[in-house]
Amino acid sequence: MYEMRPAVDRDHEAITGLIAARNRWFEDRGIVPNVADGSLAATLIGDRAEDGRRPLAWVLCEDGQVLGCTVLLSDIQAWGWTDQQRAEPSLLMLGTYTDPAHRHDKPGRLMAWWSVDYAARLGGVRWVRRVTFADRLMRYYRDQQKWNLVDTVIRDGRHAYLMQRRAERLKNFESLVADSGSLTASAS
Repeated sequence: MYEMRPAVDRDHEAITGLIAARNRWFEDRGIVPNVADGSLAATLIGDRAEDGRRPLAWVLCEDGQVLGCTVLLSDIQAWGWTDQQRAEPSLLMLGTYTDPAHRHDKPGRLMAWWSVDYAARLGGVRWVRRVTFADRLMRYYRDQQKWNLVDTVIRDGRHAYLMQRRAERLKNFESLVADSGSLTASAS
């Protein structure tokens, strides 16, 4: 069974290793990695949301091995989103990386589904949002993971695809991915 849990100090090496492996995988396929958020999960290990309760950096594990990492922020970027969208209660999923050696398991999809379910369990969160700069990833998120493309903007000379999915409980999801971090889990 997969497990989603807050990232802790001992995950740092695994997170940085899988980010490097994924960036090499991107480059080998002609996809420009978004290096700006590449180390975000490793940087935010142990950090908490503004209220001090919710961890920011999360890892997906199987049998103790880190297969992916992501960050969930309460504030979405000012650029690209309308004032109305920024005012809506949402989480921003970013800095998501998966180990390419485990891509057949679709760990990114599992983390995306988890984020939607987690946001619903938090209560008061309407959307989970994400941004990608790769057309190929936008199509995958839209067509395979059911994210809605909200807008496309130009950011640093590149297309930035703004996407969102409604926070919702996913039926029987807990039988696929255990969540070892409660909604107010402490990272240790």
